[in-house]
Amino acid sequence: MYLHSLAHAVPAAVFSQADVWEILRGSSQAQSLKPRSLGLLEKILLGQSGIHTRHVATGDPAKLLAMTAGELNAYYESTAPVLGSRALDRALARANIKAGDIDALIVAT
Repeated sequence: MYLHSLAHAVPAAVFSQADVWEILRGSSQAQSLKPRSLGLLEKILLGQSGIHTRHVATGDPAKLLAMTAGELNAYYESTAPVLGSRALDRALARANIKAGDIDALIVAT
């Protein structure tokens, strides 16, 4: 087995770390957090983590905050295959091979 190609696909909606912090800070879910937890999130989102933007599979990331773990999982299951397919198509085209020619697909989220 050999690595023939790499490709990625990300959701179209892009938010800066500061945007994500403002959305989180203004949410009703943030009000239920302990001050220490909220402070940690602020440090993560506004600190020097090397992460500048986040791609989110919705134009309204606040709606994700209101979802249960099961709802988030179902949402992921409905959106991830679209992105995976897009990345796979790009990788196959770059390597000039067909889907039937591959042995494995490695995915990271």
